[in-house]
Amino acid sequence: MEEGVVEAKNTTGVRITDLERTVIDSIRDFNKIGGFEELLNCLESVHYLDETKLKRYLDIYNTQGLYQKARVSFGSLSKRDATLKGVCRVLQEQNRKKQTVPCK
Repeated sequence: MEEGVVEAKNTTGVRITDLERTVIDSIRDFNKIGGFEELLNCLESVHYLDETKLKRYLDIYNTQGLYQKARVSFGSLSKRDATLKGVCRVLQEQNRKKQTVPCK
């Protein structure tokens, strides 16, 4: 998937993912970044996420398990952050007809 891959500033030939893609990839493979608790610790340090980009990356992966992991991850932090509340709303709308893990 090339979506969300950008050229790093002040470098030549170094490509990185944008913050939203990094967050979705970290949720997808949280065991590779130190587990779920470490994922939540990292998410707490993020001050802004673009809802549109998050939804687009989730839609590209289009995996029910990833939607569920994202709801749980963002749901545990949504009380303090309006952006994450918005992300939870989008995730709940995405799976309204399916059994969901509610955001709190």
